[in-house]
Amino acid sequence: MAAIPLDLLDRIRELERQVRSLMGSANTRPALDEIIGGRVVIGQGGSLQVLDTDGSSIFYVGRVGPDHPDGTAQQGMLLRREDGTLAFGVYTTDHVNNRVQPIRMFDVKGNVIVADDTKDHGLARPFLTYPLPTTEDVGKWDNTNKTTWTTLYRGNALTQHPKLYAYIAATTAGEVRLLVNGNQVGPTAKGALEFTAPIGVPFDSRIEFQIQAKANANSTIWVSPRALYGVQS
Repeated sequence: MAAIPLDLLDRIRELERQVRSLMGSANTRPALDEIIGGRVVIGQGGSLQVLDTDGSSIFYVGRVGPDHPDGTAQQGMLLRREDGTLAFGVYTTDHVNNRVQPIRMFDVKGNVIVADDTKDHGLARPFLTYPLPTTEDVGKWDNTNKTTWTTLYRGNALTQHPKLYAYIAATTAGEVRLLVNGNQVGPTAKGALEFTAPIGVPFDSRIEFQIQAKANANSTIWVSPRALYGVQS
């Protein structure tokens, strides 16, 4: 049998090593339903859609109607509930009067319950109340001449925010404070009280506000609530 050159044996061994390496790589390639690093780009009018098990759309990003007046496609986003009702959307239905796409949240009946104002700033919905103006006639404010803490105003609410903003007008002949469920929130003030502080109760709790005052000796303090707002952290 003729002798096989050593360099040829070395080349065969190297080819075997490369074949084993390629076979190992094929068996360890990433799953086709995973993205490990990098990003996914969908362009040229493409869209991304997530379907429920019955084939109905749950999440969609891409072309939505109506198109822009010049015929170009409007790009937007739709998020639906399992029953098919729209829960959240970024799109406009009126390119003339509402050219900027609003961000809207819908109830199960299709009513807009939260939306931003696309012509200026802040909220479009829901409508929020402001405190009613109160009299500037200090003599008509509730008052006390007691030198111990006395409740002048009381009210009830349900908490929705972690903090409370309060402004309570008062004369300087004593001190004012605010209680939530019997516990003081914010500082005590000589005269007008204004603060933002943690409200100190869990979300959606039923609470009772008390505005209390106490007068200096031989004096009377007049008090008028001006604002109570729930605010963010």
